[in-house]
Amino acid sequence: MAAHILVVDDNELNLKLATRVLEKDGYQISTALNGVEALKLSNQNPPDLALLDVMMPAMDGYELCTRMRENPKLKNMPIIMLTALSSVDDRLKAFDAGADDFLSKPFVPAELLARVRVFLRHLETRAEAQSENFSQKIAVFSLRGGVGVSTLATNLAAGMTQLWG
Repeated sequence: MAAHILVVDDNELNLKLATRVLEKDGYQISTALNGVEALKLSNQNPPDLALLDVMMPAMDGYELCTRMRENPKLKNMPIIMLTALSSVDDRLKAFDAGADDFLSKPFVPAELLARVRVFLRHLETRAEAQSENFSQKIAVFSLRGGVGVSTLATNLAAGMTQLWG
């Protein structure tokens, strides 16, 4: 299944450009024209990654990023600031708000795609490691002995097999 990316920008042309670049690479895209709309969409259907503009009315990208990091569903989601701002202070403010990366507009489509791929690859790697770690915990847990422990480990392992085939 294609990764789900949320693109947030108050400029519809910028929104369409980023969306087109990402859709051509096979990603599922949701868009929002402001931070309030983005938070609502993110709570309903958490994306795998978010691209945030900074300069938006009502709620700027810094505040949006901070609020996303406060949400347990979104706190580990990669966030890339995609903005016309480019000073060192702007970048530092983005990182302080919780952004993982910063890309200045106008952006080069190949660079945007490369950065998105890197973050999504890290998510996949983390998910695989957690899955392996869970399997190892079941094995260690079941080796400790006791009828109740073995039954619990067997039931957990059977459930995991049904979930992941």
